[in-house]
Amino acid sequence: MNVQDSLEMAANSILVEQVNSLLRRGEAEAAIAELTKLNIADISQDHAVSFANLCRRAGLVSLGLKILNPMVRDSSNRKPTHAERAEYAALLYRNGSITEALQLLNQCSVKEAPESLLYKAFCSVDQWNFSQAVTNFEAYLEKPLPEYQKNLALVNYASSLLAAEDLKKANQQLDLVIQQMEGRDEYQRLLGNVYELKAQCLFQTGSFEQCRAWLKKARANIPEGFANDSLYIEKWTAICVATETNAAAPILEFQKLARQKRHWESLREALFYELKIKFDQKKFDYLYFGTPFEVFRQRLDRHFPKFQASGDYLIGKAGKLRLDLRPGRIKESTVPIPSKSLETLFRILIEDFFRPQNTGELFSRIFPGQFFDPNSSPLRVRQQMLRLRKWAIDNSIDCQIGENKGFYRLRVNDNFSVQISRLNSVGTGYHREIELLKSHPDTSADLFNMRSAQKVLGLSSATVQRILKWGLDERRLERSGKGRQTFYRFISV
Repeated sequence: MNVQDSLEMAANSILVEQVNSLLRRGEAEAAIAELTKLNIADISQDHAVSFANLCRRAGLVSLGLKILNPMVRDSSNRKPTHAERAEYAALLYRNGSITEALQLLNQCSVKEAPESLLYKAFCSVDQWNFSQAVTNFEAYLEKPLPEYQKNLALVNYASSLLAAEDLKKANQQLDLVIQQMEGRDEYQRLLGNVYELKAQCLFQTGSFEQCRAWLKKARANIPEGFANDSLYIEKWTAICVATETNAAAPILEFQKLARQKRHWESLREALFYELKIKFDQKKFDYLYFGTPFEVFRQRLDRHFPKFQASGDYLIGKAGKLRLDLRPGRIKESTVPIPSKSLETLFRILIEDFFRPQNTGELFSRIFPGQFFDPNSSPLRVRQQMLRLRKWAIDNSIDCQIGENKGFYRLRVNDNFSVQISRLNSVGTGYHREIELLKSHPDTSADLFNMRSAQKVLGLSSATVQRILKWGLDERRLERSGKGRQTFYRFISV
């Protein structure tokens, strides 16, 4: 190594430490300012993973992908390290390319990159598959970890246990973490997150006064600059007060804040608790049809056993122009039928009424089997959007496709409607569940049975049977054998 290389290495090391300190202090804008000055060509290979990690934590996902893409996806380059694969997968997860992320994570050596288990857990959380997330967190926590990383993982583990409705175990983990963290300045913010989770546990047991007390402690621990942390506290304060007083007004007020902050999952959950206070069939249908996660729909079935979503749902107002996306009824549409690729894109854009679709997820679903390229894939997605907009304009269809920082949303206006059905998941059927099976080592290689699929998905046997049938109908899977000897495999495309 010559003198120039040594100087560049030293400069990289200093900058990594500076930006890391800024992020830990909550000075995100200052960290972003430093990272956006980077010239990727000046980043040494030894520091690439560190800079990509900082970019992910600062929300500069595209920049992080561009740093690592040549090392992970350039076939003429040397074989990527497990740490490079894991960090690139974590960036893909943040970008919405969950299937590609999981495929890379499954190629990682847990010994060389134990963080791959953590990132798998995050992917499962994003898909509302909390039982699988719990399994991955438990495997990760068995590894020798630095104290801070271990405690951070324990907090996320407790959060997943809580979401999986295992209150007893979640409470035990939180009490353990509180004992380890209290009185230590370096854990101030994280302890605020723990207090908020502790408040959730108390809320679920009906201890509303104690819940509010813990939320007050949480608020005191969150430093300025951590808006999302504060938003969670506001959410559970609103839910607690609304439930205790049996009046939905605090939740309705919080929903305005969630929309303003574009925190879509909080908006979804707030509507769930609003319905528990005062049931409304129209809002229930909106929540059910507008949530493409089967696990969440099963949660609705458990908590609202006396109610059921309607058979069909109409997006927009009934009128002359209607696109019928119910199974097998596309020809009943009163508008010209779009091409198959545009129909698929349309389905994807309307399947989640809360969360807009980001570029990575759109790319992976429009171009299945292709790797996301941070330099060219966003352009290819935009080109598809232009084609869909042209189809709408040419056929006088009143809908808008909005884009904000790489997130796309389709809005249906007054003279046009879309008909969908509850027979399948909204949009493209059980695409997410099938892709999860395809990316998991227990179900991706050669033959697998229903029990393996049920373990991976964390769903009931009846639901898994529907998913596998959908996979067979869509020619994604093939089946062999009968009865208990029935096996499935993915069809090569």
